[in-house]
Amino acid sequence: MVVPPKSTPARRRPWLLPVGGVIALVLLLVAGYYYVRMRPSQASGQAAGAVGESVPDEGRTHVAEGSAIVYQSNPPASGPHYPSPENWGIYSKTIVPGYWVHNLEHGGVVVLYDCPSGCPAVTSQLEQAFKTFPKDKYGEVKLVGTPYSGLPNHAQAAAIAWDYRIFYDTFDVSKLLAFYNAHVDRAPEDIP
Repeated sequence: MVVPPKSTPARRRPWLLPVGGVIALVLLLVAGYYYVRMRPSQASGQAAGAVGESVPDEGRTHVAEGSAIVYQSNPPASGPHYPSPENWGIYSKTIVPGYWVHNLEHGGVVVLYDCPSGCPAVTSQLEQAFKTFPKDKYGEVKLVGTPYSGLPNHAQAAAIAWDYRIFYDTFDVSKLLAFYNAHVDRAPEDIP
């Protein structure tokens, strides 16, 4: 009787298991880092790694409509405001901060533009942004655009969110979209 030769067992690669484990560990660490660094902070209501500069919080007290309001920062990114926010949209008339600061409290972004000649290119881009930017869970594009006189350092425009702002020497709608995505719906009140 002929006995077939025994097959030789597959050669083990003892290094394969440790290398696979190290790769899995590295992937978990990288995923954990991005989860912690890139997700919105639940404790503060603000975006982690946010676009723009942080502005000290000035509170969120409602004051009587028409009251004189003094803000610590120019332009304000929080603070006392009127009981009613402005409707979302792009305006050619100046909306006073007492109204649009309330929009910030509702998680909106306000774009202020400061041009003696009216900024037709900026307003055109803002109107397009209002039509195309992502809607929030309430079906709103939470954006207000308004003329504003006296932006610091002769900036052409500024984007404002609750406790954050960014200035533009030349307005750039792609930078506005990054700011909008980083800050929309990240404010004290979760309201349309």
